[in-house]
Amino acid sequence: MTVPADRAQAWSPTDAPPQASLTSRERTVLRLVVERYDNQDIADLLTISKRTVETHIAALLRKLDMPDRRTLISVSGPDGFRRRLTSTMRTVRDPAQVRVMSSRLVGRHLGADRAHFHEIDLAGGTFVVHPGYADGQPPIAGRYRLRDFSDATVRTALLTGGTLVVRDAQRELDPETAAAWSSLSVRSAVAALDSRDGVCVSALGVTSARPRDWSSEDVALLEETAERTWTHLDRLRLRLELQVERHRFESLADSLGDLVWRTDTDGCLVYANPAFSQLTGRGRGDTTAGLFSSDLPRDGLAWSGLAQLHRADGSTVELEVHLTPEAAADGTLAGQLGTAHDQDGR
Repeated sequence: MTVPADRAQAWSPTDAPPQASLTSRERTVLRLVVERYDNQDIADLLTISKRTVETHIAALLRKLDMPDRRTLISVSGPDGFRRRLTSTMRTVRDPAQVRVMSSRLVGRHLGADRAHFHEIDLAGGTFVVHPGYADGQPPIAGRYRLRDFSDATVRTALLTGGTLVVRDAQRELDPETAAAWSSLSVRSAVAALDSRDGVCVSALGVTSARPRDWSSEDVALLEETAERTWTHLDRLRLRLELQVERHRFESLADSLGDLVWRTDTDGCLVYANPAFSQLTGRGRGDTTAGLFSSDLPRDGLAWSGLAQLHRADGSTVELEVHLTPEAAADGTLAGQLGTAHDQDGR
């Protein structure tokens, strides 16, 4: 079996620790270390000697290339995970890559066999598994029929929303559904479900080929990852829609005789149609400072009124000006859209 590309990449401080290289016992010790148990407490909980615990921790530091226990806790704990997720949101702009990176981060952090985002079509009876994370398991990205992988328990979760937690499919699901899961090497799973207008449309799931008692912390972290990723994807989608809409608007504005311009929050031009540039001699990247005889408001409120504009030749002309605030994809003020009519017809 070929090693998945996700697993083959080396760890860096901005990535998740490669927990796929750890044994099951080392992962357990790591979890207890992150929860700040001392060595004697870990030994008592696992019924092993304190020296054995020290051996496991030495192996963790070596395998994860960590200098000390404090760094191990910082990088491997929930706060370290959140920092890596935040870094991903700041740097990755392609929606498909966002899903892959978020899946990889949460899959590695939870020590899961797989982690994937799913698009769910309840009306069509299908779901799509997007490319994601796999640790020693074959890829399963593709389209599937819901009825082949869902029994009453799964269907209820899909209809009511929330989070589906299955610790042992062979015990909790009907035999036919459990067998279908087993065909994909899935014995246990957690799936955070996203409902829009009361309909489940997507999910983020992590799976294991073995029974697993998913902790409340595992479930909460998966839900947080899913919610943050979906919010980021919504912003990327809105940003793209805004870009397309602005391109259409500016193509239309280029043909108008009226003045049309856009500024950022500092008053610098991010767009100026030919009529504006011809009259003022200013274009994209130039400031609007001193363009009008009196400063126009930039407080994020709509404004209309008459204003004296300085032409490129030094003369002035009175214009009827309309300013409209524009929002960025995250809802914050991005700048202003301005339009003006040359009352003198020049």
